[in-house]
Amino acid sequence: MAIKDTDLSEKDINVLTLYRGSKVIPNPKPTRELEANDKLLCFGKLESMRSMVPAKTRRRRQPEVTDLPDSILGETATERLEKDADK
Repeated sequence: MAIKDTDLSEKDINVLTLYRGSKVIPNPKPTRELEANDKLLCFGKLESMRSMVPAKTRRRRQPEVTDLPDSILGETATERLEKDADK
């Protein structure tokens, strides 16, 4: 199957680089035939590409959420609110 025969262009996904073993093919032509174990570096919307990643290789990102510091540049949030209320 050639790159042009995939539905990538319909999903607004552009193939930037094709990795084939130790060979790197930058900006492959749409007529380039894909082979087993080829890897593609693509550019496009995350939502369009997310469904293409196999579930077992997806990592769940769970960033650590922390509170904002009470003071920014030496002034507490409460002091800023009080100053804004006095205006």
